[in-house]
Amino acid sequence: MEVHLESKLKASGSNCSRENLICAKLFEKAIKLLLRSPLFIVNNLKIDRDYFIDDMRMIDEINEVVNQIPLMRRVKFYKIHKNLLEELQEAEFKIKYRFSCGTAVFLIDMVKNDLAGDSRGGFIPPHLKILTVIRTWARGEIQDDAGDLSGMSQPTISLVFKQVALALVAQRAQWIKMPQSNVEQNHVIAGFYSVCGFRQVIGAIDCTHIRIPKVGGNIGQYYINRKVYSSINVQVVSNANLEIMDIVAHWRGSIHDSRIFNESHIKQRFDQSEFKGRLLGDSGYACIP
Repeated sequence: MEVHLESKLKASGSNCSRENLICAKLFEKAIKLLLRSPLFIVNNLKIDRDYFIDDMRMIDEINEVVNQIPLMRRVKFYKIHKNLLEELQEAEFKIKYRFSCGTAVFLIDMVKNDLAGDSRGGFIPPHLKILTVIRTWARGEIQDDAGDLSGMSQPTISLVFKQVALALVAQRAQWIKMPQSNVEQNHVIAGFYSVCGFRQVIGAIDCTHIRIPKVGGNIGQYYINRKVYSSINVQVVSNANLEIMDIVAHWRGSIHDSRIFNESHIKQRFDQSEFKGRLLGDSGYACIP
């Protein structure tokens, strides 16, 4: 029984693409191999060996044909990205994002150049990255759920979080700074006096513990604070309007507030008399003239 599928395809005049001809060759050789039956083998060693070698040659030919079959690329489907900045009303937007539309637009304009990225493939616009991040951070949503709302996968959401965080941190010097001129210092001092009657106070200082995942290894014990959980002890100096003017966020949770202040750059600046006011803190800090 002879099988000539390739010649029949060509004779029929049908659509004989390269893939069709390769599949026809593969199918033809497979049928030839299956039609060979051990019942027709003569009980002779030489004939058995020829039969085996012939089959091995045919298998090699099948493998050669298989290697010629092109691999089909997986088709990638991109999710639909929603712009909730345009779809939601002001009141509803503030409930979901904890920011007004104007503040969100301000943040987008501030870091959009750092988040532009490559426009090829599944491009995610900067405004969508910002909206997704501030909503997830403000509401404590799960990354997978946030991805479903914004049309992104969970790994993409995780990557976007890092991109937005680095873009915002790059702008810290513009917003997190102590008052420099006499006019700025007098304005901050007047703010504390109007709120609570304190004189010559240029900032309020305190530390807060930011919970982090448990740290393994021998150094894990140094991150456990007095409340028995792993944290970073963050020192913050703010003005009367609760605006952060200085921040130190690299100390382990077991470190005391006073040590963080004594080894901080802000203390050195006060020792050098850069400011004419004083810092106001709790009993965790020593009284320094």
